Amino acid sequence: KKFRSESWRIKMESCAPPEEAPGENIREGFAEVLPTNQQRKDGKNDVFYNPAQVFNRDLSILVLSVFGKLRAQEADEKHKKRQERAQATGKEARSREAPGLKVLEALAATGIRSVRYAKELGEGAGGVKKIVANDIDPNAVEHMKRNFKHNSLSEARVEAVCGDANSHMYSRRARGAGGL
Repeated sequence: KKFRSESWRIKMESCAPPEEAPGENIREGFAEVLPTNQQRKDGKNDVFYNPAQVFNRDLSILVLSVFGKLRAQEADEKHKKRQERAQATGKEARSREAPGLKVLEALAATGIRSVRYAKELGEGAGGVKKIVANDIDPNAVEHMKRNFKHNSLSEARVEAVCGDANSHMYSRRARGAGGL
């Protein structure tokens, strides 16, 4: 028997690296990022974009979408059990946390993965609630902010942070689970 569910079909349109013409926006999935063709003194692009990683980003979106759905189902079951226990004991059930995943893109560069997560996974129970896009390069962070604005993403949902990835994760760890 063939598996014919449309929800598991992978769209391979964006798997091929985009053609990058100087000065043209880069399109990948539902994202469109501004060109990175400003040159530094050493001849490299000012902000790093790797077209060879398109398939990797496609795959991470697929995996995160499945994980988000499973996590939402798990949260629903947990919430129902808490409500049942609260009713049985006559206590008031705890309020439920807003649904959605919290994501850290530790080495974001252009922020294209964050843009794709926000636009392709959506919000709500199986989607993304908050994304923190981090990079140590201040130029990359400014470029990310322009890309987030260009893709109409709110600063409340997608935050660009400039810092060392290890320090960022360590400082959030002290805040507890979900410390974004």
